Amino acid sequence: MGRQPAALLERPRVASDRRPLFITPDQAARALLVNRGTIYRMIKRGELPASRTGNRIKIPVQELRDLYPTIPDDYNFGEP
Repeated sequence: MGRQPAALLERPRVASDRRPLFITPDQAARALLVNRGTIYRMIKRGELPASRTGNRIKIPVQELRDLYPTIPDDYNFGEP
C-alpha cells in the first residue's frame, strides 16, 4: 500500500476542541439567520471571506465570528 504523504496525515479539519475550522454557506446562513443566497452574495462582493476547494465553498469560522461577534462561542454549526 505504501506510505501516506505527510500533508495528508497532518490536515487539521477541526479545532482541538472538535469545533469546525470551516463551515459551508448553508451553515453560515443558519448561524446568521439569513437566506443561503445572501451568503453567496456576501462572498461574491468580498464581504465574507471564503475559499473554494473543487466545487465546495468553505468559510473560515473565525472570520465569520470576527465579522459577527454576536454568534455565541458555543454555537453548534451542525453537520455540513
